[in-house]
Amino acid sequence: MAKEKLLDSKPEIAASPQRIVDLWFGYAPTMVLVTAVQLDVFGTMTEGAQTAADVAKATNTSPRGMTMLLDALVSLGLLEKQANRYDLTPESETYLVKSSDGYLGGFFEMFQKGVHDWLKLPEAVRSGAPVRSVEHQKRSEEFFPPLIRALHVANMGPAHGLARKLGLGTRWRGLRVLDVAAGSGVWGIAAAQEDPSTTVAALDFPKILTIAREYAAKAGVADRMSYLETDMRDATFEDNTYDLVILGNICHAEGADATREFLTRVQPAIRPNGKLAIVDMIPNEERTEPPFPLLFALQMLLHTTQGGTFTQSEYTRWLQEAGFKKVEAVDIRFHSPIIVASR
Repeated sequence: MAKEKLLDSKPEIAASPQRIVDLWFGYAPTMVLVTAVQLDVFGTMTEGAQTAADVAKATNTSPRGMTMLLDALVSLGLLEKQANRYDLTPESETYLVKSSDGYLGGFFEMFQKGVHDWLKLPEAVRSGAPVRSVEHQKRSEEFFPPLIRALHVANMGPAHGLARKLGLGTRWRGLRVLDVAAGSGVWGIAAAQEDPSTTVAALDFPKILTIAREYAAKAGVADRMSYLETDMRDATFEDNTYDLVILGNICHAEGADATREFLTRVQPAIRPNGKLAIVDMIPNEERTEPPFPLLFALQMLLHTTQGGTFTQSEYTRWLQEAGFKKVEAVDIRFHSPIIVASR
């Protein structure tokens, strides 16, 4: 009987560790992509190099190392391979070739600094303070330009999606738009492109606005853009001036208190029946998913004193406290819905 019981006793099998292992090795695809960009692998291939030997020769790297790198890029869907020849995909040709208008190089230019900061995450979690604050004018004007150019490419499609969802150029025309913390001006530029009768005031630090001027000229809307060179925390507005105010990816850096204060201050500047749109990374109400807004909150811990990511109900409460009436979430098939409030 004792022998039978012993034979029937089996240790419980723990859940598979594979997901933990995958998370541990999650840095590898990023390092593959960053290395390929730094070596200009994608640009080299546009010039005719298709074998590992050809790419290695053009980039002054080893054939062994380049073969492994190219095969890894194939596994990530960033190259195609047939026999021993490699080709760009439409995605890599559009976004990873330096000469392309869609080049996302700014993300990679900031990679080393970003990794250095993330390695200090334990320190930031312990202290609750940033390891490198980028909130103030001087540091913002140094830190953000490469990122702004990449974000312009990443956000142009969503910016047009928002403008169309709001009816710009169709049922809503002739707007005066305020693009707050404009960066490249992507959200305001899209509004101006969707409606030729709309004008845009872009607000940001002076050196940042030189980038917005550049993109406005490229987009053909420079004659309908004006610029407010100031910190949004110091900006003052005339009552009943704007039909639409856009806060594009700035509330997470400002934090709850500064965001609430700004909403109260800008509300009177919006005309009756005008709107305010908040573009940001928004987690669910329980703050359990999706991963991106919750991981991005840690980015704000690393780089700001009060920043974070906030839920739809938090934004709704702040907007109502500031005097806005209807508040709704607008889906533009972006990583998060857009919070739109009506005065």
